[in-house]
Amino acid sequence: MYKVGIKTHSDRNWVMNSLEFDTEEEAREYGMALEREWTYLTEWTIIQKSSGFGAERIIPVPITRINTGKSWVTEP
Repeated sequence: MYKVGIKTHSDRNWVMNSLEFDTEEEAREYGMALEREWTYLTEWTIIQKSSGFGAERIIPVPITRINTGKSWVTEP
């Protein structure tokens, strides 16, 4: 399962809602939609949820999009 984490100007940590996606591509599409629609968004990433023994672990997927003020750039 995948989730989308976002940051605004005032966020230090990733913020997520309850939406979960079966594939990384579905999560990426959702993140791109947020990027187009939400002007306060400064950064977003895809996070892979993994249920392990006991507590749930969150594993960042190596993609982060950052708003430079002029355009969005992808960081590997």
